[in-house]
Amino acid sequence: MRAQPVVWILRAAWLTLPFTLGDALGHAVDHRSAAVAAVTAALAWSSWAAVLVASMVLHPVALTMVRMIVPAAPVAAVIAAVAADGDAATSATSATSVVGLVTALVAVVAALSGALSDDFVNGASYGDERRFALRTPASFLLGPVPIFWIATAGGLTTGPLLLAARQWIPGAALTLLGVGLARPAALAFHGLSRRWLVFVPAGITLIDHLGIVDPVLLPAKKVVRLGPAFADSTATDLTQNAMGLALEISLDSPVEITRRTARSEGEIQLLQSVLISPCRPGAVVTEATRRKLRTDAAAVR
Repeated sequence: MRAQPVVWILRAAWLTLPFTLGDALGHAVDHRSAAVAAVTAALAWSSWAAVLVASMVLHPVALTMVRMIVPAAPVAAVIAAVAADGDAATSATSATSVVGLVTALVAVVAALSGALSDDFVNGASYGDERRFALRTPASFLLGPVPIFWIATAGGLTTGPLLLAARQWIPGAALTLLGVGLARPAALAFHGLSRRWLVFVPAGITLIDHLGIVDPVLLPAKKVVRLGPAFADSTATDLTQNAMGLALEISLDSPVEITRRTARSEGEIQLLQSVLISPCRPGAVVTEATRRKLRTDAAAVR
């Protein structure tokens, strides 16, 4: 499967980081202890290698890895720039830091794009199947996601660096925090990478553990409309309040789904129309049109 241009942008930006951000990090730890320099190098190179390998493998697991690690690059660039400035860095080093920061930001934008999400989640598809990622709920983006990420990334990086600097108590505390959060954080982020709208020969399958307990198939022969949701729509909202254009899928007769009502509980309901929020609604409508489903293709162009 050919990768989208944004995937190649991520790969290219990430490949250049050792020559820009890596150089800036090296200058930032020039006057630190050998232990701090060694830990910094180990963290930087292991993170860079992990993302490089993940970016070459179009798979939901790789998407999770990319999105957990790539946002750390601009943070590292800012810290390196501040540290280097305090050590009276040369103008060449400052320029390298700026280039590294810009490149890292490009990588972050690419990693968080909807086109990249669709490529990675579709990498594990099989047969005549096409997967599209769903948007992350706003309630997650504005709270748990950044907090969880900061606590995990901060613990796994700052903790070892403090230990290398012989700051034993705060270093141990942060390292234990990072290690303790690593597994639940990875599972939580991977759960967000596994929320899909899937076109299959029989119709459309919704896979979203946040809104429904089990995947549900909307048979193609029952679909009477797939297009942008109307302002006064009475369809059942399965978008989880995600930002962006919502699509409405209407059927000619109800289907049974199990709506999630709590972490481990659900309620069986009969629904005839639902609202969903894919990362790329236009691409979803285009695929639906290709499969000869009834769509409002012109409304999303």
